[in-house]
Amino acid sequence: MRRSELLKIIIYNRDTGEFKWLISPNRSVKVGDICGSKTSKNGYIYITFKGRKYLAHRLAWFYIYSSWPTEIDHINGNKKDNSLKNLREVSRRSNMRNNYRARNGNLTGASFIKREQKWQATAYINGKPKFLGYFNTEKEAHTKYLKCIGE
Repeated sequence: MRRSELLKIIIYNRDTGEFKWLISPNRSVKVGDICGSKTSKNGYIYITFKGRKYLAHRLAWFYIYSSWPTEIDHINGNKKDNSLKNLREVSRRSNMRNNYRARNGNLTGASFIKREQKWQATAYINGKPKFLGYFNTEKEAHTKYLKCIGE
């Protein structure tokens, strides 16, 4: 898709993250309607444009910067918040670490320690575990983990 083509059909509000139709793509959509639909499977907003689905956060990046990003991260973890201030281009590794849950269901770097009745933060540096402390909440432990690894 060419950016010039995109700019003629939809408008992006960088503050709200919403896209709106400048022209009606079909009979069921009016000019000014908000573009996109959320899929229940992964929670991201998709926008269908000329028969092809685009992730709204990637489309926002392309709309503003005229280039397709390799990886985009929602800074606040909210997949529906596609405002420009909430989007950043990151490496794949960085994107996978940020706010993802490990296989055990906990936020990365956080584990609940029964005997302490607290959340422990641990980071692996050069393959060796580094104890980062105990915290009252899983989110606090995860935040400490992210600070340690430089996120």
